[in-house]
Amino acid sequence: MLLLFLIFVWGASWPIYKLALPFTPPILFAGMRATIGGLLLAIILYNKRDKIKWRENWRFYCISALLNTTLFFGVQTVGLNYLPGGLFSILVYFQPVLLGLFAWIWLGEFMTPAKIIGLLIGFIGIVIVSIDGLTFHVSVIGVILGLLTAFFWALGVIYVKKVSHMVNAFWMVSMQCIIGGFVLIVFGGFFEDFSDIVWNSKYIGALIYGSILGIPLAQIVYYKLIKEGEASKVGSSTFMVPITAVILGAVFLDEPITYLLIIGLVMVGLSIFIVNYESKKKLIDYSNISK
Repeated sequence: MLLLFLIFVWGASWPIYKLALPFTPPILFAGMRATIGGLLLAIILYNKRDKIKWRENWRFYCISALLNTTLFFGVQTVGLNYLPGGLFSILVYFQPVLLGLFAWIWLGEFMTPAKIIGLLIGFIGIVIVSIDGLTFHVSVIGVILGLLTAFFWALGVIYVKKVSHMVNAFWMVSMQCIIGGFVLIVFGGFFEDFSDIVWNSKYIGALIYGSILGIPLAQIVYYKLIKEGEASKVGSSTFMVPITAVILGAVFLDEPITYLLIIGLVMVGLSIFIVNYESKKKLIDYSNISK
């Protein structure tokens, strides 16, 4: 249920933010969402502020903020200026493949040939879904920024899981949002103008959505799933996020659903099945050995 919640929240964020972006500078928008979300979570956690342990954990908070907020949102926002959204999403959702690889290298998760094939099938499914948005005039800078976005996202997730036993998970999300969001606001202040923000219902609605659901709550759920399960298994399921975004875009923004979407959806489903089947099979084998 948590995984389905995460897929829906992240999937819905794409069309919601798309509606708001014409009314706000992108970097300031990303920074405000993250900062407000982190502060709201900090208010809720105020009675447990002793768990922050800033002197012992400040390095963890700052590194996580750099990877998961400042670099992830910052590079993503800049990269969207160089490439169409469809192509850029393909590059960003190379993240589950990188996540599976990094989990194998740094977390010791077992990487079978079937799991590798499953992750690649899911990525190909995302390519098929987004192929209508491809253009022959591809910016090399945009491609590099898209792959860097996926890289920082995957690296940030692995880092959080690596240090999860040393920090409070809720405060980790709160602090990385506050620190990373503040850096984005300062950075955006040099290149963007606060006066360009149009405080209408679309912008305010998207800001509230991102500040409550899209960033802090979704990240808590995501890191909880990563901490309690295999990173590659959870990562493969996030292939469903762009599929969900396309479907919601078709329902609420009148965007078309094509046969390529159906093919991509089937491939993503097959990918998730393969990766999950491998994990279940491994558990069954371990259970038989113990008996």
